[in-house]
Amino acid sequence: MNLIAIALMLLPLLEQPADRVPPEIAAASERNSGYIAAALQEAQNYVPAWEQAMRAELADSPVYAGNLAGYIRDASKETGVSPSVIWAVMFTESHGRHWNHYGKVKRGGAGEVGAMQVLPWWERSLKRKYGVELDLHNLRDNVRAGAYILSRGGAELNVMLSYYNTGQRIYNSAYQRKVMRYLGRYEDDHGNLVALRKGKTG
Repeated sequence: MNLIAIALMLLPLLEQPADRVPPEIAAASERNSGYIAAALQEAQNYVPAWEQAMRAELADSPVYAGNLAGYIRDASKETGVSPSVIWAVMFTESHGRHWNHYGKVKRGGAGEVGAMQVLPWWERSLKRKYGVELDLHNLRDNVRAGAYILSRGGAELNVMLSYYNTGQRIYNSAYQRKVMRYLGRYEDDHGNLVALRKGKTG
């Protein structure tokens, strides 16, 4: 277990009033205060692998990337879908770009809309199912819609991805492999950043 993980576990305890902190924790904190302070600082500055990959991809639009990172985190909290998966799907669909070079919201060949390339009929379906009002032309709503669709695919990642792409829960498809290849370019099995490797995703 690394120092960041330890610091994140200790943080709730250390934020308690002094008289409520268990003596053994207080003693350990006193002995290792320098290490803990450094680990806490590192934890505060921690940027997850998916966000580093996203910011690298969108380096020409840092303000957009910052907003998008917030929308992805919010959609993840709202739906329970990993932000890594949301970003990997978004990259596969649009390279994270909601607007085209002319400043118009991206449209796919079948009418898919925006960064997550969501078909318009999902607006009505998600409203009926979850009671959410979504405008796919709005970037935040587009990300939320994509995350809701992913959440409907179930807990298994490969099935979730096939559902997003086809509406069917299958275990092996070219789309799944494409998204998973991209995930593997920046994140290991524990969510840690690997060197951003160049390579085709398709």
